Amino acid sequence: LCVLPLFHIFSLNSVLMAGLRAGCAVLIMAKFEIGTLLELIQKHRVSVAMVVPPLVLALAKNPKVDHYDLSSIRIVMSGAAPLGKDLEDALRARLPQAVLGQVINLNLNLNRNLSLPGRRESI
Repeated sequence: LCVLPLFHIFSLNSVLMAGLRAGCAVLIMAKFEIGTLLELIQKHRVSVAMVVPPLVLALAKNPKVDHYDLSSIRIVMSGAAPLGKDLEDALRARLPQAVLGQVINLNLNLNRNLSLPGRRESI
């Protein structure tokens, strides 16, 4: 699932190119709208969501989420800015089946990044 602008290295490489290389279907949303996002996740059984903190906030706190089946999500990777512990915990409570990771060091000039999966306490 790609809700992020494709001109940024996170969405271009980590979502679009990596997804296509792995043989995955990639759903691209032209703009973010929580209802549409939730419908797509439920309908297409989205398993990997590459997001940014405002999307994590929407998934963790928006009451509309309770009306959709998001059990297909296995991995949520957040980039662009670090997530606070409270927001991490809220998303983990909402999506207990999903592995939450944070992607850091996304530079437009350097195609290297660091993924930090697992709980904050384990690092």
